[in-house]
Amino acid sequence: MFAGVEGWSVGDRVLYHGDMLRPHGGLAEFAIHRASTLIAHPPVAGILAAATPCAGWTAWRALHDNLRLGREHSFFVAGGSGGVGSFAIQIASGLGLRQIIATCSAKNHAYVRSLGATSAIDCRSGDVAARVREVTHGEKARSALAQQFL
Repeated sequence: MFAGVEGWSVGDRVLYHGDMLRPHGGLAEFAIHRASTLIAHPPVAGILAAATPCAGWTAWRALHDNLRLGREHSFFVAGGSGGVGSFAIQIASGLGLRQIIATCSAKNHAYVRSLGATSAIDCRSGDVAARVREVTHGEKARSALAQQFL
């Protein structure tokens, strides 16, 4: 045990998002990290859990830290069936946003809806921005991943 570290033991399997820009970050065999940023490795295969911290953290930062979305907002997710996009939909749904619009291929519409998207737009359908305006009845939708408002 290390001084000031509670809830963790040497050898615990953990997930974290390393700082790639500093020594001993995410690209090292061993990393120095604050214990408060760790989460327990879930009981799933390592390959399944490997991308979780990066994709989840990216989506959280985009929605929570950058946009500060409220329930009254419409939210647009480009690539809703991908790693970051699927986390963004789930986070937006958990925040209780009234409208979550996602693009993906037609075969993934049911999947993004199961994550919490209220509308799914085929990414190959042409003018996606026009479809978003149609779905929102002309209101602008906030988009963390595109860093703009559609």
